[in-house]
Amino acid sequence: MKKKLITMTAIATIVAAIPIGASAAQPAIPTTNMVWQNEIGTFDVGDLLVDSGDTYISNQGYDEYSFDFTEADGNDLRVGYVGTSKQDVKVYIYYIPDPENNPNKRKKVATYEANRSNNYKFTKDIEGAEYGSYEARVVSGNGNGGEDYRFRIRGL
Repeated sequence: MKKKLITMTAIATIVAAIPIGASAAQPAIPTTNMVWQNEIGTFDVGDLLVDSGDTYISNQGYDEYSFDFTEADGNDLRVGYVGTSKQDVKVYIYYIPDPENNPNKRKKVATYEANRSNNYKFTKDIEGAEYGSYEARVVSGNGNGGEDYRFRIRGL
C-alpha cells in the first residue's frame, strides 16, 4: 500500500511539472503558395477581405460578395475556391470605380473556373489590383445553385 502511494505521488509530481500546452503541436509556418490546408483551410499571408465560410450557392444560381481593397491590404489580391460537391463553378471579380455615384458600372478584372480539370479548386493572384470597391460573384455551373463551397479573398 505504501509503495502504491509513493508511485502515485511520483506520477502526480511529474504530471504537475509539465507546463500547460507543452504537448500542443507548434503552428505550421505558412509557405508562400499555401492557400488551403486540408482542402478547406486557411490562407497564408495578407488581410482576409472575403470569407464565405462553408456554404452553398443560393437557388438564384449565384452568390455575391462585396469588399474594399485599400493600400493597407497590400498590392495584390489572392482568390481561393474549393468546391466540395464536385460541380462546375465560375468566379467573376469586378472592380467598381465609382460605387457612390454609379454602383452598377463595373469592370471585370478576372474570371476563374473550378471544374474537373483542376479538381474543383483554385488559387489565383490578381497582381497590381486597383484600390477601391470590388464585387466577387460565385456562379453555379448548372444555374440552379446548391454547390457546396468555400471562397476567400485576401490582400497580399
